[in-house]
Amino acid sequence: MTRKIFLICAVVLLSSITASLPVAAQETTDSCTLITTEIFLAKNSIRLSNKAKARLDIVSKIIHRYPLTKILVKGQGNSSEGAQQISWDKAAVVIKYLWAKGVKKKNIVFNYGQNGNPDIVSITCIAEDGPEWVPAPHPCYSLQLPRAKRCVGADGEMLH
Repeated sequence: MTRKIFLICAVVLLSSITASLPVAAQETTDSCTLITTEIFLAKNSIRLSNKAKARLDIVSKIIHRYPLTKILVKGQGNSSEGAQQISWDKAAVVIKYLWAKGVKKKNIVFNYGQNGNPDIVSITCIAEDGPEWVPAPHPCYSLQLPRAKRCVGADGEMLH
């Protein structure tokens, strides 16, 4: 079976299954089949590539079409405090981009510090609620600050 025929069959099957669901459940089911992606950010970078932005643009359009959809934006990397902070930084930049595209905070659940490739932020559809934003866990290791100023306190002491 060709891929095109398979996709058509999958859409027809999904339509027949979801047609009997209540509107809210149907909307979430429809959108959840469309949202599962990974956003790659280069090592030690929080800069979104054009490819990453294009994927996030698609996610935002789906959420605009299905406004009851909730997504989990999950940063990966938990081997150290620095890895956890970088995981947070990368998830945060993805969330801020989605906000800039008009995705509401209520549609996003923020998660970081999970097992996995620290250069990937995964986006999946979820049914449960969670925090839409969380404070940075270890700001001294943040990629958002110039390296020389990351861990220096007001008195010039190194912070950890």
